[in-house]
Amino acid sequence: MMTITMLRGPSNGQQRSKSAWKRCAMHTGESQRTRAKRLNATLNGQSRLELLASDLESKAVAAAATGDKAPDVTAVLRGLAALPFAFVLMESGHEIRQTLGDAIPDDQPMNAERLLHIQFFPQASFLIRSISRCSATVPGHTDAVLCLSFSPDARWLASGSGDRTVRLWDPDTQLPRVTLAGHQGWVLILAWSPDARWLASGSMDHTIRIWDVESELHSSHGQGIGCSEARSVLTGHRRWITALCWEPYHCSDGRCERLASASKDGTIRLWNIRTGRCERSLSGHRAGVTALRWSGRGILYSASQDCTIQAWDAQTGACLQVLQIHGHWVNTMALSSDYLLRCGAFTVDDETMNSSKVDGRHGIRARRLSVAEAADRLARLGAERLCAGSDDHTLSLITLEPDEHGDWSQARWRTTRLTGHQQLVNHVSFSPDGRWIASASFDKSVRLWNGFSGKHVTTFRQHVQAVYMCCWSADARLLASASKDSTVKVYDIRQGGLKRDLPGHADEVYAIDWSVDGRVAATGGKDCRLKLWR
Repeated sequence: MMTITMLRGPSNGQQRSKSAWKRCAMHTGESQRTRAKRLNATLNGQSRLELLASDLESKAVAAAATGDKAPDVTAVLRGLAALPFAFVLMESGHEIRQTLGDAIPDDQPMNAERLLHIQFFPQASFLIRSISRCSATVPGHTDAVLCLSFSPDARWLASGSGDRTVRLWDPDTQLPRVTLAGHQGWVLILAWSPDARWLASGSMDHTIRIWDVESELHSSHGQGIGCSEARSVLTGHRRWITALCWEPYHCSDGRCERLASASKDGTIRLWNIRTGRCERSLSGHRAGVTALRWSGRGILYSASQDCTIQAWDAQTGACLQVLQIHGHWVNTMALSSDYLLRCGAFTVDDETMNSSKVDGRHGIRARRLSVAEAADRLARLGAERLCAGSDDHTLSLITLEPDEHGDWSQARWRTTRLTGHQQLVNHVSFSPDGRWIASASFDKSVRLWNGFSGKHVTTFRQHVQAVYMCCWSADARLLASASKDSTVKVYDIRQGGLKRDLPGHADEVYAIDWSVDGRVAATGGKDCRLKLWR
């Protein structure tokens, strides 16, 4: 027998319970299925009882109000027992799939006195089906498609192009809905507001345009022609726009009116889209700003070609920290909470995904959240982590931790370097549950890292040219990548290998995105075509 300490890991926002430390004894040869059944019944028993009590109480109240019969206790228990868990050995970062011995590296000696730490995570009980075919190739843009973004409620897809237009598409009908014209240069970046009402677009013409999506759709009357002007045009940057991000939904009390922009001119500007005014200009970088992230704690992170990452207080504009980690340009950044921040006022969980009651207007499977619910979902993720990729071929994993008394005013910055790529890192992305980091590089590979320790997990080398971008499915089980070799590839994270090879584009694939409800993915590239995959 050996003693094993079980640590409850942060959940992915789909099933959650209170953090707890548990201790148990188990045989090294015990199968994962047996452990999962037992741990579901014992390790998380208190949380399961809380869930059961809450569910039964709500159903009993509803039954009393409507005069229906009492809720079925057996059905509730059966649903709770079906919650799946993943187990990760913290020392190696490997997931325990069959036996505990398989997850322990051969170079680590074993003895009966050794203490092992295992983190366990609740996973999504729904499964996102892997994209396997191109369901539509939609013409419309007359130049390369440079950026793509699904709305937080999964109703619309926006695309930006070198033809200086933004187009809105309906993923269900696979048809264009409206063309938004007005930019005088390439559209480089798109960002949806957390409530899915506003769409911001940044261009090489040095401007940011704010579009009222519902108004534009109603004014087009379904004819696919956008003739109205943007709600506002934000000017002030002296060079092209490189990054956009909205204030998180819970930080703005649901107002969704503050936007941050970064430019090649080295400045960051905070805008109020309702007044159209710049509230604050942050000028700390000595070169162009390449990436921007607004964290759930109100910290604005910026990465630059001056090789630094800077953290700003979004309310006061004060620079909190200058991190000089990399030896070359910092190209990209990702937060462990990116998925929740992107979903904003909406959630895609077991209740909505498994429900037969889907919004009949557009087949929406996203449920609207209150500000308190959105804040609670983010708080349960634990400490936010930031990952950055650089031209120096490395990544950095940065964690902001409170002091031993839980005081965030005295927080510490802990950094870890992730090495392995042979050329510049072009894109990084956290999985929705925060467990994994995927990095895309010009060395033709996609690498998978442990999202907590930064340890290398595996490398996918199926592409034959530079990899530009990667994105995750909502259940964090699948990863898709877009490459210069004109293909899209889908990887199974659990199996650690290629699941689908999806050719179809005639040229380089620049952009890829997966809808938050997992129904459809979209790609665009140099061939001026938008492809939808199901």
